[in-house]
Amino acid sequence: MDEIDRRLLEELEQNSRQSNMELSKKIGVSEATIRNRIQKMLEKGIIRRFTIERGLNQGLLAFVLINADPHIPSSEVVISLVSLKGVNRIYDLAGPHDYLIEISVNSPLELNEIVDKIRESDGVQKTITLVALRVTSN
Repeated sequence: MDEIDRRLLEELEQNSRQSNMELSKKIGVSEATIRNRIQKMLEKGIIRRFTIERGLNQGLLAFVLINADPHIPSSEVVISLVSLKGVNRIYDLAGPHDYLIEISVNSPLELNEIVDKIRESDGVQKTITLVALRVTSN
């Protein structure tokens, strides 16, 4: 990955709806170069998807810390959790907890339902739920 790729990723992180033409003007390379580099990053898994970010006042954003059963493979634990409605991301952690799950829901009731499903999942020993009160981003 070179400087052009890094700049391209930064631009896409700010606004993934930019056209290849807009990106080519900002970065100073041809539109074909932008198209080819995006395609290569998709193929390599550097870019996995183009998505939206919810507005800050849209529902609840919560995080669930999980301690997992060390006798169950981590891939099995993650597979059972990633498909739950409302789960945005799952992070593998180093430290006292094994996973951090980012969840977006519309109400405390929905959050409680997801947390109950997480607790019922094979391999989950303990959970700690945190609710974001405010999100600050650039």
